[in-house]
Amino acid sequence: MNKILLLAVIASLLLPTITLSGQKNVPVDSLVLQKIIEVPNVSQDELYIRVNAWFVKYFKYADSVIEFSDKENGKIIGKYVFDYTVSLNPYRSTQMVTVEVKDERLRVTIEDPYERYIGNASLISKASKPFDRTGRPLAKLRDEWRKLVESLEHTIINTVIADDNW
Repeated sequence: MNKILLLAVIASLLLPTITLSGQKNVPVDSLVLQKIIEVPNVSQDELYIRVNAWFVKYFKYADSVIEFSDKENGKIIGKYVFDYTVSLNPYRSTQMVTVEVKDERLRVTIEDPYERYIGNASLISKASKPFDRTGRPLAKLRDEWRKLVESLEHTIINTVIADDNW
């Protein structure tokens, strides 16, 4: 009975490692999302303010931060973090979000995803590494990116300019 229990424990620790090591690399170009959003009659300065406010509201994790901000050139770069699971193992994904603004439009680029195991299994490395998954993890990554861009677009387009006469 002890041998069976020991084998079950060893198998449960090794199975996630075996499952993760069998994944194939994803072509680099499939790990970049870029979209241009048109916002008629809105200046670069106003778009910059709206994008900056969106970063502050949408980036909820303490690790999700604005890392670079240049109002004059209309560029904000942030690090975005979200969690997901693979075979009941929790991971944290980190990627760069760049938003460039010009009069009446902006371009958002999400790229350079990394992942890190955040669970308790001792045989899985907790080092951060480039995202190289296919299947459901890749679908989760792309779905999260789609939600991120939809949120930005909704916020930018639906922001009402405040009345300065208060």
